[in-house]
Amino acid sequence: MLETFFDTNIAPYLGPIIVGKQQPFPFLANKELNAIVLLKNKNGKNKMGIVPCSNTIFPRLIPVPSNPGTFMLCEELILHFVSKLFDHYSVGEKSIIRITRNADIEVKDVLDEDLDYRIICEIEKNFSTKLVLHAIPRSST
Repeated sequence: MLETFFDTNIAPYLGPIIVGKQQPFPFLANKELNAIVLLKNKNGKNKMGIVPCSNTIFPRLIPVPSNPGTFMLCEELILHFVSKLFDHYSVGEKSIIRITRNADIEVKDVLDEDLDYRIICEIEKNFSTKLVLHAIPRSST
């Protein structure tokens, strides 16, 4: 049931992005949630996939049909079915991140041990303003 909900109510409104060596790293909006995935194509080349998860079209809390009164976050649902958005790739590690820039806080790096550190380095290199915090929740792989 959740897969059908994802296919009809969420996936059509998502804009997955594939970043490789030839593509410039996209600008990620401040304080917005993004699903980040490591992808591998059939030739074994690695790429990064990004799916912006924040929007005003679908709700952040999704009711779980099999368990009335229970909800899940839309970004967790997106992460669960993210392989459907990158159908010509195999999905490796994946996580949800939120980036904060130019805030009045001390610089901190919160990293998930399973997340490839290269993703964070690439994000930091491509911001037009200084990155002051990356918040990455527990592992979602």
